[in-house]
Amino acid sequence: MKFFVFLFILMQYSFLYSQHSERFMTLVKDLKPSDTSKVENYYSNGAVKRQGTLYYYDMPEYTYSKRVGSWIEYYKDGVVKMESQYDNYGNLLSKSLYDKQGSISTEMVATLIDSKLSDSGDYFLKNDEVSIIFRIKNYKFGMEIGKMYLREAGLVNGGKRIGVWKIYKQSGSLEREIDYDNK
Repeated sequence: MKFFVFLFILMQYSFLYSQHSERFMTLVKDLKPSDTSKVENYYSNGAVKRQGTLYYYDMPEYTYSKRVGSWIEYYKDGVVKMESQYDNYGNLLSKSLYDKQGSISTEMVATLIDSKLSDSGDYFLKNDEVSIIFRIKNYKFGMEIGKMYLREAGLVNGGKRIGVWKIYKQSGSLEREIDYDNK
């Protein structure tokens, strides 16, 4: 049993950092948080709005706060709105969005986190120079089938679609493919 627990922990750690390029890991290897805090915000009705953890990084010009680990946001009625996972440097690793009925509407998973920065001191100052490629799955409610179905899937880099995106019918069959690299 201990072996399986160890294997599970090892797999979780591997998942959290498998998306990072070697260049990125070299850039941030010396960045260590100076403090941490749990965050929990509430709606006026007393229901939890969001919860998660922040890491603080003291830099010469400013103390930066970054979301880390698991973050959950809720609708006012307590239904989960969004579940996100962040690395120790505030980069989004995965996100799942849900509608008010609790059905999945979008899934995002980081496939590559990289940066061409060479100085870790610039990491927080020039965070827009961190490149993240996400695998996105968008779902849609199918009137004919009465449930959510995978509508489209593909990659996004810097907010732009890249590569081949697949569009699906309610039946699950492939409707068409769009190559965004050749548009």
